[in-house]
Amino acid sequence: MPIGKALVNAKRGYVGELKSVRGIDVKVVGISELYGLPFMTFTLPNASPRPTATPVTLTPLGGGLSVFETTQPFPASDLLRDDTGGVSYYYLRDRTGTSADPYRPIAPRQTTDVSSGTALPRGVVFLGGSYSEMPFTPRLSVPATEETGGTPSYLNHAFTPTRPVALNQLSGDTLVTTPFQYLSNASGTGGSARVFGSVHSRLYYSDKTGASALADAPLLQNVMVSQDPGTGHLVVSAVASYDADPGISDVWLSYTDAAAATRLWQSIPMHGGTPTVRETVNGLATGYLAAFTADVAPGSDPFAMRFMIQAVGGAALVRVASNNGLLYRLEAATQAPPTTSTSLFVSAPATATYRGTLTVTAKLSTAAGALAGKTVDFKFGGTQKSALTALVGTDAISTATFNVTQAPREVPYDVSASFAGDDSALGSGDSAEVMVKPALTSITPQTPSGLQYSDNAVIGTLKTTGGVTLNDQPVEIVVHPAAGADLPPLATQTDFAGRIVLDTLDFGGLRPGHYGLRIDYPGDARYFSSTATLEFDVAIETTTVGLTELGPKPVGPITLKATIQDLPLDGAAGDYSLARIDYTFTPDVGAPFVRTATVLKEGTSSLTLSDADGTQLAAGLYRIDARLVSDYFSAAVATEVLPVSDPSTFVTGGGWVLTTATGSSGVPTGKKTNFGFNVKYKPNTMDPIGSLNLVLKETGIDLKATSFSWLVISGNRAEFEGLASSGATTGLHFRVIVYDNGSGATDTFEIRVWDATHSFDSPSYRIANTLGGGNIQVH
Repeated sequence: MPIGKALVNAKRGYVGELKSVRGIDVKVVGISELYGLPFMTFTLPNASPRPTATPVTLTPLGGGLSVFETTQPFPASDLLRDDTGGVSYYYLRDRTGTSADPYRPIAPRQTTDVSSGTALPRGVVFLGGSYSEMPFTPRLSVPATEETGGTPSYLNHAFTPTRPVALNQLSGDTLVTTPFQYLSNASGTGGSARVFGSVHSRLYYSDKTGASALADAPLLQNVMVSQDPGTGHLVVSAVASYDADPGISDVWLSYTDAAAATRLWQSIPMHGGTPTVRETVNGLATGYLAAFTADVAPGSDPFAMRFMIQAVGGAALVRVASNNGLLYRLEAATQAPPTTSTSLFVSAPATATYRGTLTVTAKLSTAAGALAGKTVDFKFGGTQKSALTALVGTDAISTATFNVTQAPREVPYDVSASFAGDDSALGSGDSAEVMVKPALTSITPQTPSGLQYSDNAVIGTLKTTGGVTLNDQPVEIVVHPAAGADLPPLATQTDFAGRIVLDTLDFGGLRPGHYGLRIDYPGDARYFSSTATLEFDVAIETTTVGLTELGPKPVGPITLKATIQDLPLDGAAGDYSLARIDYTFTPDVGAPFVRTATVLKEGTSSLTLSDADGTQLAAGLYRIDARLVSDYFSAAVATEVLPVSDPSTFVTGGGWVLTTATGSSGVPTGKKTNFGFNVKYKPNTMDPIGSLNLVLKETGIDLKATSFSWLVISGNRAEFEGLASSGATTGLHFRVIVYDNGSGATDTFEIRVWDATHSFDSPSYRIANTLGGGNIQVH
């Protein structure tokens, strides 16, 4: 599908579901643009053909007209309600069946293809349906704009839409059904909803061509409702004005009893009288006037009956007479028009603050005094509100409060109020001018706690003095160190909640210490400027140091690597090149020594020890303590053991030693312990292999090595470590340290064994002594 064609289809689909086209709909279609090459395509993984509509079956009426009647049910399982947030709206099934006209109540909507393939649908008549009526507070469809403000109110004076059906021919032949009507209260804060359970309609089709196809629908005038004194029936009459060609087809009277327990709309045909000539051309009648009447038996209250008339012309176009949506009804005895003049005086502050509120009062009176209990309509900008007048002292006052969303400017805005008049008094109105001023702002400082060298934290919130947070506003941050010059100012902006965030890395990281800070908001045409100050402390950054690539190393050049990492809860890493690592090497035999390595910015460090610079490590076992040294970072010392070996050497031995009180622990003293071992490196590798056996019968120790971790030989000293088992116990750690002193009588043997709850320094048991028999040889 080419994406250019997809955009065209989307626009057609949008207008094809409208009840009517308004200016904002034209704008939506007009400004929807595609940036890119329109012939680019998107291939769906599983393409499906467009569903084909089944043409409707028409019933001929004659004279080139035909009709199609349909009854659409809307059961509660399909017509669903959402009451989120204390406001409500109805929708059909999966929420796609909605009508969301800007600043109007969201309503359910259903579209039906009514193409016939043989004739053109030109009009639709609403014949009836069932409905229920209930109190209702609607959710409005509010377009998103760059200016935020309070939720607008919606005010109307009749149930809208007047008819729940409309014909759309902008993109095919579509019947648009809206099974919902709404009437607001006088203040626009709520109202009543009518929800339809079914809608019955009749569509008129025409196959006419030529001049008669261009004729408009009949005009309806002089609609009257009266009551027959004999039968009590309500008689509805109207005069229809129509062209001789194509004439008039049908006139329908639709009615409902607004007081009935079960609410229904029903329709009956109206009967036409003898037409009279409306106009002639060259002696030929070109237009007629005819009176149409129908009578209806009322319910318990004839004044609760409501009527509208739908007239169908000979070209299938439909005209509706609905009294501007208020519908026609039986009127009580006619009263004389009011003659009492009224006076309305509007009072409003001379100035209002942008994004604040504006309270307007209106005083309504006649020559005789205050006029209470009357509805006054207020208007400020695009917002309208209504309020009843009430006695305050001797005056009749009504009040309305508006959210001020109008931008400040050099000329004032008008705020107006009007009384429309009623049966007792004439209408009147008044207005006042209000200058909208920029809003005062303030920055609420927030001292960050636990801030480290490379952290970020909220340091303040920008609001109007009325409490409205200001998002995406420019601010400047100036940092004052405890000593020295100010750091260069930082330009940033508030976030979506009006918060101001200090990121220390925007200043290259802040050295630990005490700081002062100033936040400046420059303001603009809508908001005044503001500033705030605070003091805060920056702590040294807490990190971790990890040593990598350890394990047995052969004698020769050795490279040690380390990585510095931020703690998991810290969201930002700094410049680690501001630190160094001091490595302290402690050999098993000899004095400790220190080597130093630099750290790269991303936190990696390497140290190479080689004979080229005299730092090469001799064979032996080394404990390495890696210490991070920095004014900006701190970390616990990382400690590891590094065996350095000559893989060409090996060690063998066998014999026995006695356990002693000073050389042994975890075993009884004075007991003979037999041992034997043979450990070496596998050729051309650093993988130690061999065997170890240790037996102490009195304690049931029968230790056998299962693997070796490393072997270190330095001079006449040999040391090796690995895992072993003793009887059914597995996973035991051991380390053996032996000395070859030239003769078996002076050779020494030491072994330490520990499990998961012990360690080398605190083993499960230790046996050490000069050999009582046997020999140890370092090769």
